[in-house]
Amino acid sequence: MVHNNLRTGDVLDVDSSPPIISEVLNAIKSLKNGKACGVDLINAEMLKSDIPTAAKFLTDLFHNIWTTDNIPDDWSKGLITEIPKKGNLKNYKESPYYPFPARSSAEFS
Repeated sequence: MVHNNLRTGDVLDVDSSPPIISEVLNAIKSLKNGKACGVDLINAEMLKSDIPTAAKFLTDLFHNIWTTDNIPDDWSKGLITEIPKKGNLKNYKESPYYPFPARSSAEFS
């Protein structure tokens, strides 16, 4: 089976090192403002208020998690909120909100 020039059994060269500060900086900068926060109560605007400090802290946190393979239990928890669909206040959709680090670390895995 050939898919994107890959064949079954091909070895991929994948960088499995922890994220570097430039990747975390880019992830913070790409966050959308005005979005709800998760159980950690951290939103994009808070992180963007001091991007260098937030990036340093999160890079250290991600490095520790990456090297110890110990993911915080809270990262698997989320708030589920019922949000009415447009035009019909009796019809709701459920939207989960996870802690910010859990959402942003998905970009690196």
